[in-house]
Amino acid sequence: RAAAELKHAWAQFNLACLIHREDGVPGELTEALTLLARSARQGNVKAMNMLGRCCEEGWRGSPKPAAARRWYLRAAHGGCFRGPFHAARYFIADGDTDQAVQWLRRSIASAPADFCEELGAAFADHPDERLRAISALACTRAAHAARQAPTGEPRAQTVSTEFAASRRRRRRIRPVGRVVRRIAVSVGIVRQ
Repeated sequence: RAAAELKHAWAQFNLACLIHREDGVPGELTEALTLLARSARQGNVKAMNMLGRCCEEGWRGSPKPAAARRWYLRAAHGGCFRGPFHAARYFIADGDTDQAVQWLRRSIASAPADFCEELGAAFADHPDERLRAISALACTRAAHAARQAPTGEPRAQTVSTEFAASRRRRRRIRPVGRVVRRIAVSVGIVRQ
């Protein structure tokens, strides 16, 4: 909180996430949204992506898909690997698979191996051949990253071991696969 008050973008983002998770940090959802917006204005692409989620899920009133898309695209243009994935979901829903494929390729190019595995699984059975090709690309990248990991060392994870352990203690951890699958089912990319 002290760092967030000093306008540190990552502190603002992290405090917003803690407030949202209701882990004993005093504050309201409005404060979390304010912190995310401040962090995003400073260029934090993860905060931009999270604001997209806030708009999509309607954290403050009804869902705002147009605003969510704008935030996801900002995150994508800034280099966040989740931003292109989420933007692609909107393009798929609009029937613009060509645009979606471009964004999914960008996501795969910068995403960690475990996210690529889950993205590949989400599109593996999709009726559109272009999205099945994206699935194969994501799986190939994940397999390549696994082969590149030095022998005896675990491959890179989406979150640090310490952070993941603290999330498990808070009973709020969700494997990436379930999250990606839930989102893919919700927008009709895959069947349940």
